[in-house]
Amino acid sequence: MKKTLFKVAVIAVVIGALMVSCKKEQEIALSGSGQTVPNVPQGQDAITRIVNFRNQLETYKKNPSTRIIETVSLTDALWYIENLFNVTYAMPEEFYSETDVFEVDLMMPVDTAGRVALMDLFETYNHLVSAARTAYANDVFINKGFAYLLVKVEEQYEDYVRLVIRGKTGERTTHPNIHPHDSAMFFGPFDTTDYWQYADGMGKCDNTCLWSGADKEIQRYLENYLRITLSTPEAGARAVYLNPITITLDGSNKPDDVFYRHDVDATCIDFNNMNRLYQREKRLIFETIPNDMSFHVYGFTPMGIEIDGQNVNEAYITHKNELTYAQRIIASIDAIGETQDLLDDQNCEP
Repeated sequence: MKKTLFKVAVIAVVIGALMVSCKKEQEIALSGSGQTVPNVPQGQDAITRIVNFRNQLETYKKNPSTRIIETVSLTDALWYIENLFNVTYAMPEEFYSETDVFEVDLMMPVDTAGRVALMDLFETYNHLVSAARTAYANDVFINKGFAYLLVKVEEQYEDYVRLVIRGKTGERTTHPNIHPHDSAMFFGPFDTTDYWQYADGMGKCDNTCLWSGADKEIQRYLENYLRITLSTPEAGARAVYLNPITITLDGSNKPDDVFYRHDVDATCIDFNNMNRLYQREKRLIFETIPNDMSFHVYGFTPMGIEIDGQNVNEAYITHKNELTYAQRIIASIDAIGETQDLLDDQNCEP
């Protein structure tokens, strides 16, 4: 579906001192897959820090004239924004029949040392929630769900950084279409009617079903498979997803696992190859990547799967994969609270 772009400029004025805890600057390591991966808090330590930050944010909202002098590193600031939002609003374990992605640009002030004043961080988070709420309210879905949100620095200047906030929303469903045969090679969710063009919007090879394509059909069944493999938290607890990492690849990186053809005119994928691709992608996403230490997602759980057909410079056609993994932690609801609906939440400024 067409992406929606909201650009919001955040201008915050530093107004002084709320006592908060500090922690060391987090080290950054370059992974074997070319990703920058922070040394981030994990497990119960992560939950504790998120709850503390949320409490500080709520205190600030009740007393916005309080003087704040504390700063945090840019790495920490991004971590707090991303993880607090996802713990509060994300519903990654819902079944979605259809999804969409939006982007929000935010400008966040930094000082000459590249650090972020806490009040500027609070203001940025509040603007983010407001912008995400607007995008969420304006999507096309009826039974809405907010799957997850990702934050990255797009550009850094002398006194501010431009953040790109990417959110995924969707149509929640209680009746996912799950095929019973999904274990043996060349078996899977597709039958002899499933001859699909490789990219979304191209439809089936007989020019029907133009609302989809092989990429989105494979993605949908992989997402369904993910949901049914997740364990159910015990009473009084819920799953939260922390420290997300996105891995991007296509058939030029993984030709044995991802759709890849040099003949750019050979756009039709028959049902047998649809099932083969489904099985290969499933192995890649659920077995290969989480057990390959170079990706820095060892033991993580897939949180988001995006597969998009692409024609790369007329040299080849492929399926670009954006695979988001996170640490799935079972947390006490007493400690972390229930998931909030972004449209119902009244705790943040509109």
